[in-house]
Amino acid sequence: MTMRSTTYFAVASLLGVALLASLILISDHADSSQQASSRRRLQAIVDQYVPALTEAYIRDNQDILGASSAKTTHKPRDGCMIYGAEKLPIHFDLQAYVSELDAYTEKVNSFQKVEDVRSQFNDDYSNREEVCAKVDLFDDNDAMKLKLSTMANSEVIEPLLPPYRHPKYCFTPHMDEITNTDYMIHDFGAMCRKLKKTSKTVLIDMGASVHFHESEGGHNPALFLSSLYEKFGIQFDHIYAYEIVQKDAAEVYKLLPDNMQASYHWINMGVSPEIGSNANPFTMLLNKFDEDDLVVVKLDIDTTNIAIPFVQQIYEDKRLQKLIDHFYFEDDRLFTNGARDFFLALNKDVFDLFYHLRELGVAAHPWI
Repeated sequence: MTMRSTTYFAVASLLGVALLASLILISDHADSSQQASSRRRLQAIVDQYVPALTEAYIRDNQDILGASSAKTTHKPRDGCMIYGAEKLPIHFDLQAYVSELDAYTEKVNSFQKVEDVRSQFNDDYSNREEVCAKVDLFDDNDAMKLKLSTMANSEVIEPLLPPYRHPKYCFTPHMDEITNTDYMIHDFGAMCRKLKKTSKTVLIDMGASVHFHESEGGHNPALFLSSLYEKFGIQFDHIYAYEIVQKDAAEVYKLLPDNMQASYHWINMGVSPEIGSNANPFTMLLNKFDEDDLVVVKLDIDTTNIAIPFVQQIYEDKRLQKLIDHFYFEDDRLFTNGARDFFLALNKDVFDLFYHLRELGVAAHPWI
């Protein structure tokens, strides 16, 4: 039996032998349309997070691959090794995915900006599919879509793969690739189909440094995310930017484009994971927004003992799980003693964190 069949049969075994017949087409011998059809049937049946085949292999073989964790003492292994290990059963899929990622990036870059999708909806939403199809970069027979992970709501997302950065870094290890965000996959068509005309869109940016990896020629993180979402018809109504480093507000707003001036809220203070605290952005989130809204959270504060409790709060609060649609998080446990010597390492704890968030319904992306 092939690895591809085994992965899905393992899922089926949890649901009953009767499902095996409906999943039999997912094999190395099925063509792309058969695999896509079978994957859709599986998704409809299980209504839970379904990792890509490559991600499932990483999940199931952490020890064999030599992944480190808080419980291990051995030196971390280089996460890039998965791309050069030709004997791995996922080797072909990984190579194909890297190539298809370039094609996806080209689609994103060449996409022509559309107006806010909410403003395009008819009052009776009779044109919702027509509007959302315009921002949908995937169709059911897309070869790349077969290599992506799928959330319980059928939204596709990039597989969780070491080094939790763009795989190009493994082939051309330059600083530009370390800060390259093109490895993130966004299913804007699926996001669009969730929205209503009355939906609010919000970005909470914890760790909103004004200059984003400036030495590498990067950009403000809120500007990057806001521009990307806006390009695909999702303009943020509110951007709450929290930053502990004191900055002149006038200088901050000078760096923002005109279209962000009204929606941007510069909050020059540190955040606190204390539940109910006014310094905890989740307090405001729970009080002001609901499941009809699109909520994006970015957490990059470089302080693990503050950041992880925020993740823990999501684990424990079902309201947050339903509110937060996308979560971008830089897990500093990939770093060693403040230096980024091992940030490309295989790390089981980091994998498990993102995987569990996705299982809970939060589309979690490793941030740079």
